[in-house]
Amino acid sequence: MLVEHDLDLLPAADLVLVLPGADVTAQPPERVLEALRGAHRRGATVAAHCLGVFLPAAAGLLDGLEATTHWQYASELGARYPGVTVRPEALYIDQGAMVTAAGAAAGIDMCLHLLRRDYDAALANAIAASWSSRRTATAGSSSSSPLRCPPARTASASPTSSPGPGRTWIARCRSMRWWHAR
Repeated sequence: MLVEHDLDLLPAADLVLVLPGADVTAQPPERVLEALRGAHRRGATVAAHCLGVFLPAAAGLLDGLEATTHWQYASELGARYPGVTVRPEALYIDQGAMVTAAGAAAGIDMCLHLLRRDYDAALANAIAASWSSRRTATAGSSSSSPLRCPPARTASASPTSSPGPGRTWIARCRSMRWWHAR
């Protein structure tokens, strides 16, 4: 994925998705940590998956919270950031403004969850159905039925309504062909 912008967009973001980096042992630059803290303080949702979870942990955003990451790095996350309760068995953990997910497939589950949470199950299901691979439900059940997101906890905007939290993100995804409307 080619990122065309720098940290200047974080102050306007409703959702900051932190992707895995190349080296979790390197200390992130302070300007990156401060930009992430600033977005979080302003009310943006910070969602990270796999090794990307180390960045919000380094920023102190996970202190006192539960988090998950790729199972191979869960003990390292806990050792480096003892204020974080690491749950390596979880696919993703939603704590409101902080959301973490395990490995790559769990990152997809987390993104579908965020769409369901901020919009509705119909949108998340439409996106999941548009993928060529068949996915099965794994979180919270042993069922092998096709993925169906449960209804959102709160009323939310439909994808055709006026812009709301995440609307810019969905439009951007459409323009980048990550999501195809039927």
